[in-house]
Amino acid sequence: LYALAVPNDAAGKMSLPKRLKIFEWGENQSRNKGIYRVGPVTLAVLERNQAASGFDRIALDFVHNTVPGTDAYKDSSEPRPVAAYGVLRVVADDGVYIEDLKWTPEGEASAANFHDLSPAPITDDDGNVVFVHSVALCRQGELPGIEFLSVELNTKQEKTMTLGESITKRLMELNKDRAE
Repeated sequence: LYALAVPNDAAGKMSLPKRLKIFEWGENQSRNKGIYRVGPVTLAVLERNQAASGFDRIALDFVHNTVPGTDAYKDSSEPRPVAAYGVLRVVADDGVYIEDLKWTPEGEASAANFHDLSPAPITDDDGNVVFVHSVALCRQGELPGIEFLSVELNTKQEKTMTLGESITKRLMELNKDRAE
């Protein structure tokens, strides 16, 4: 996909993000697994639960390969490759983020092969997100609108765009240059 859509000279302009949104504030309707709620309960308990469980930094993995029981977990072995490690932050009236991402060599080499993000949450009986095991880079995530944000087009300003927006913008620039 990227070899066709992103010209070679764009590679120097791409950078991996330090922060990714994984849940919106409020109800997050998944495609197949119901509703995940992020609100006052998540704000009150998520970060505390992460620390108490030893998950103060979590994996940004590949297709849930660090989640026991998944096909990707069964198909891999230790040490399982991960793209990055980060810290979860709940921002009131905004959502949940994985921040302070520290990218691995595997992540730097392979992240551009994935379009979506898919968190692996645990909820309480009311559907409130109370713990997140990890977040996966994947091709088709469960939560519509939660995408992997990866391209910083202007290194002089900190503007993060969705990959689709940045590719569209870059292609429009190239077509404009060719027309002139």
